[in-house]
Amino acid sequence: MQQTLKLRGLRFLITLIPLGLALLHALGFVPTDALHQIDNQAYDVRLRASMPGTFESRVVIVDIDRASLAAVGPWPWPREQLATLVDALFEQQGIAVLGFDIVFPQPDPQAGGDALMAEALRDREVVLGYFFSNEPAARSSGVLPAPVLSADVLRGHPVRITQWDAVESNIPALAEAAPHAGAFNALPDKDGVVRSLPLLAEYQGRAYESLALAMFRRVLGLPPVEPGFASGLMMSRRFSGLESLRLQHDGQTIAIPVDERVSALVPFRGRGGPEGGSFAYVSAAEVLSGRLAPEQLRGKIVLLGTTAPELQDLRLTPVGADYPGVETHANLITGLLDGHLPVKPDYALGYELVVLVVSGLLLACALPRLGLWPGAALGLAVLLAVSGLNTWLHLRHGLVLPLAATALMVVTATLLGLASARLRRLLDQDTSSSPPLNPAALRAVYGVDRIATEQ
Repeated sequence: MQQTLKLRGLRFLITLIPLGLALLHALGFVPTDALHQIDNQAYDVRLRASMPGTFESRVVIVDIDRASLAAVGPWPWPREQLATLVDALFEQQGIAVLGFDIVFPQPDPQAGGDALMAEALRDREVVLGYFFSNEPAARSSGVLPAPVLSADVLRGHPVRITQWDAVESNIPALAEAAPHAGAFNALPDKDGVVRSLPLLAEYQGRAYESLALAMFRRVLGLPPVEPGFASGLMMSRRFSGLESLRLQHDGQTIAIPVDERVSALVPFRGRGGPEGGSFAYVSAAEVLSGRLAPEQLRGKIVLLGTTAPELQDLRLTPVGADYPGVETHANLITGLLDGHLPVKPDYALGYELVVLVVSGLLLACALPRLGLWPGAALGLAVLLAVSGLNTWLHLRHGLVLPLAATALMVVTATLLGLASARLRRLLDQDTSSSPPLNPAALRAVYGVDRIATEQ
């Protein structure tokens, strides 16, 4: 009996080893990039499986495509042509908002071009674009819009907005005519895949908004951005303290969830591109030539961008390579309009710790008492349970929670538990196969009349 308890205790301790390692990974003491990559791959698979694949009519992309470059000429185009394009979009098509996924950092070589462009932008619902850089050789240029959050608002909170060293923005004439602008930077993960876009960027101690957020606020009438800080005890020591960006509109509070980098996961709708079927793509040349019938874009939110490979705005995304960068912003704007964004919640670490401890202790306590096949069945059941819960929370509530460390812990703990059970069975078989003692032989060997008494 005592030997059996010792064996069970040893098996219990062996089964706890994977739990301990998984907890160290979750807490950040022994981070494993491979597990983070598995989580990213699992997210990609679920994203592709759950994309709606439906057409979004509110957002339209005016595309500086190859046909436009062939018709108008290589980029950059003369500002007079761009002014004509802007006038056509507002006057002939009647669009609601125009956002630029391009930047104008240099004056127009042609005299008078910037003045014509500024006049076309002035007093219209326009959001210019710009981008930040951390390249060592980068130099700042252009005029930035007003920041949306000051350092005073964030003081005392460990908010981890992505910091940038340089910015390339628009020339003063255009920035003065259209003072609202947003950064179109992406945040690729370590594998180079663009899964999220930053909603805020920090430059010289001030917070600036993204292109998608700026256009969303423009649609709402430019409500101010307010930080939404978490309340209560957060279980994540890596949590930034900022759980959402809040906008007041029509007497209601719109809370936009953000992750620890103050970014938002892009709710991709489909494969992307003009043939992807998620958004309408209109060639810029078609607008300039007048071939697009008037009022076709009435009331639309329009993004001016490019799919031409030579302009280098194609990105690697979970739904495919060579994905138009302008469509990532279109997807995010749509998610903001719908109020539905996938999010890595602030309690992701707390969730992971609870699931790890519960499933790990269950296996450690139960496996030493079970045989080979019942133990295997238990391990499989636990794996299916944690995976099913994680998948349900993702698909039903848009929560992106870690799974790889828990799944690996369950598999490893089960295998160790089954291996120890098999070893115990082998030891029991060796003991049972030993020949019984012969008292007569023992008396002859030791030269005594009696080996043991009844007592």
